[in-house]
Amino acid sequence: MPEPSPRSSGPDALPQHTTPTWEVELLISGVAVFAMLQLPGWLDAHYFDLHARLGADWRPILQTAFLYLRATAMILAATFVLHLLLRAAWIALVGLDSVYPEGVDWPRLRVGPLTRSLLHARNGSFADAIERADNRATLVFASGVLLAQVTLKFVLLIVLAAAVVLAAGMIHPIPAAGVWAMLAFTAFLLPFVLAWAFDRRWGARLRPDGRIARTLTAILRGYLRIGFGFSGSPGALMISSHVGHRQTVLVTGIVFLLTTFMTVQQIDLGAHPEQVGAFGLLPAARRDAGDALLAEHYDDQRGDARLGTAPWIASPVVEGPWLRVTVPIDPAADDPALHHGCLALAHPAPDAAAQRRAKLACLARLHPLQLDGKAVADPGYVIGSDAKARRPALVAMLDVRALPAGRHLLRVGRPTSEDDPAGADVIAFWR
Repeated sequence: MPEPSPRSSGPDALPQHTTPTWEVELLISGVAVFAMLQLPGWLDAHYFDLHARLGADWRPILQTAFLYLRATAMILAATFVLHLLLRAAWIALVGLDSVYPEGVDWPRLRVGPLTRSLLHARNGSFADAIERADNRATLVFASGVLLAQVTLKFVLLIVLAAAVVLAAGMIHPIPAAGVWAMLAFTAFLLPFVLAWAFDRRWGARLRPDGRIARTLTAILRGYLRIGFGFSGSPGALMISSHVGHRQTVLVTGIVFLLTTFMTVQQIDLGAHPEQVGAFGLLPAARRDAGDALLAEHYDDQRGDARLGTAPWIASPVVEGPWLRVTVPIDPAADDPALHHGCLALAHPAPDAAAQRRAKLACLARLHPLQLDGKAVADPGYVIGSDAKARRPALVAMLDVRALPAGRHLLRVGRPTSEDDPAGADVIAFWR
């Protein structure tokens, strides 16, 4: 027999148990999906810009915040796209129910009784299929938004912890400020985690009016009042209670791991797009080798995004009498080197002009120049800027009128470190 129609009344009515927010969900997803697909690129551009401006202490904080924000953007983008697809599937089922109000005509299907029984047991009535599709779309929409809220809370806490340490550093210098900021973030989380775990394990054994119970209640109330904790949200409580707490935590963890892994991979591929593809036999392009034309070394090839701190010249072909060499200042490498090897910082000069010249001389020693293997005695560095990146830079103008026609190598030194033992960029150019 044909199945009864799930519509409430009239030929154009929606099913009785349709989610009342379906129109708003479609509107939000339709508008937000385009914004969310643009957001990762916007975050990448600002991340790479800020990363080159910060010192080594603060870069881990920026990286952590960026990972959470990027994961949030990916979660929301995937949520809205998936929600639109699921809502489209639901609309298709509702439309089919309007075209065929009598439901599935089982006798006309060319299937045997066993197959028919399995299909009916698996799918239920057409009304059940429509309701499942409706509920599935709403659950995906709500879950994605709640996951994004959780990640944004972590970003906010990281920023607040960094702000506290930064403010304290203005009063008294704090070595390894980034490490202290992460410790402050962990210290903020620890009371809530311990109270939550203790209450779950031994809470039923405590006297409600006892000192331990009152202390735990005060701690949990404080964190829940500021909206912290996965179960501090009514929506999260609803989903966790019906789906299952372990299943919810497991799915949440898997989503975070996947999005974080994808974010890390995208950052790496964004910084080294030439590595994408089956080029295993090709030698790796190295900044200190001189046998590769890296786009970051030439202003006419750098573009406007992901600008790092590599030195650059205008073009691989130098036509004029002067070669401009621009060396962007890298706080993460230059600041520690200056503090350890620049006497001008430890023993200030008597006047501002002399102090300025002494600091500039220190920077020049950090970035010596060699042209075709011969040291440039006096590069004549001046303070300039990287116009595209809008960051301070050292600028040297080298007289290349006497260079013969052909290929030449410019070596620009930089402070060495454990991660960068070579301490140089080699830039090839032609006259």
